Amino acid sequence: MSKKTVIKGAMILAITGILTRFIGFGYRIFLSNLIGATQLGIYHMIFPVFGICATIYGSGIQTAISHLTASVHNKHASTTVLFTGILLSLSLSLSLAGIIFFHSDFIAEKLLLEPSTARPLRILVTLFPFCGITSCINGYYYGNQKTAIPAISQFLEQCVRVFIVYFLSVFFAGENLLSGCELAVVGMCAGEIISCFFTVFSFFTTKKSFEKTGISKSTNAIFKEIYPILKKLLHFAIPLTGNRFIVNLLSSAEAILIPACLQRYGLSSEESFSIYGILTGMSLPFLMFPSTITNSLSVLLLPAVAQAQSSGNKQQIGRTCSVTIYFCLLIGLFSTTIFLVLGNSLGIFFFHNALAGKYLMTLAWLCPFLYLTSTLGSILTGMNRAGTTLFNNVIGLGIRLLFVLYCIPVKGMEGYLIGMLISQLTTFLLDIIAISKETKIAWNLLEWVVKPGITLACAGFLIFHGFTYFSIHHILPDFFCIAGAGFLLLLISIPSFYKCITSA
Repeated sequence: MSKKTVIKGAMILAITGILTRFIGFGYRIFLSNLIGATQLGIYHMIFPVFGICATIYGSGIQTAISHLTASVHNKHASTTVLFTGILLSLSLSLSLAGIIFFHSDFIAEKLLLEPSTARPLRILVTLFPFCGITSCINGYYYGNQKTAIPAISQFLEQCVRVFIVYFLSVFFAGENLLSGCELAVVGMCAGEIISCFFTVFSFFTTKKSFEKTGISKSTNAIFKEIYPILKKLLHFAIPLTGNRFIVNLLSSAEAILIPACLQRYGLSSEESFSIYGILTGMSLPFLMFPSTITNSLSVLLLPAVAQAQSSGNKQQIGRTCSVTIYFCLLIGLFSTTIFLVLGNSLGIFFFHNALAGKYLMTLAWLCPFLYLTSTLGSILTGMNRAGTTLFNNVIGLGIRLLFVLYCIPVKGMEGYLIGMLISQLTTFLLDIIAISKETKIAWNLLEWVVKPGITLACAGFLIFHGFTYFSIHHILPDFFCIAGAGFLLLLISIPSFYKCITSA
């Protein structure tokens, strides 16, 4: 995979991801005002179940398909990989959907510790098979260095989700057909189903797909080759899925325990879910917005590193790692400055919630390590070091769980935020040590950290005081003050980003 292809593909995913995130921000603001922080917290309680199931029927298989299609040059073979992956994903997703549907009450009461999540869970399972098919086809496209269809499907999914929730809230207002949480889940399911139909339709109606894959001339041959391909797919997917399953299981335990530990701190059930909703539904989406770019890079780094690894090109891997770390550090430093300068104002302006802004400012220091760990994890997986990635992530999540269990009951949510910072720093250091053992990283901390850090710190200090003056004296509306401050910081950062991109 050429450098040009990686950059082009990452740009397509990043641009679409940014547009999707902008729509998502508007949606979250609308949703938080529509259903409130408490229902938002309950809505996010079902995501541990969704995350675990999606890992089993989707993410591990998607990565395996991407890896195998990147390593084979025969288009017919890559198509067989895709159809085998879809059959495997469908069998798993339908089985899981049945289990969750018929045991939703038990899962809600005994595992999620919130009985009101039972009905949303029964609605949620309808998207499992559709989500699995979409992830498989996207994995095929990523492995073949094509990102347009996955990017469009992601954008379409978000648009449909927003439209459905808005439509239902307007036309069925006051009828109490669905709770706020259930309304959000219905929108989520509708988005995934329409996205799946679009992805399948695009695949089968693209003339190039028929010509290159050989579907039209050897469909029977595909099914004859399923068994050997299935063995290869499982050989790669099982350890990867197992790794992600363990990570998701720990993350799910964390999500379930946070509201429970907040109640041990002295908060009521409603207050604990409200605070959890503010963190997960308001502050973290802002914090994760820049990760759209780094996650897009991560998707394409895995097959790129896998190709370099299979050809024994350690020099290329080392250069890829160096440029990736440089770029992610710049994104992280820029984001840290933005959230320190504007975090409080962002929380108040967009969500009318000062606590969301406070959490955003506290977590601002997390940005460089948060964005780096996703890309470093992809690099390690491309190096066939999925076990190392698992170990590092488990250590990080273990630290967070300890803070949840022992610090939240004493210090409240502040104890968890401190745990997040320590956890991400630990995972980052472990990833760096593991990669350094495999390849040489050309460190240049002066250019990567010191110069941009000092520049952004000075600029942030001046812009903060200017922003405060303009805001207090109402010289400009708050929106223009926030947008202007952000634009100035971006303008100051452009030379550093340009230098990074040209050095790639």
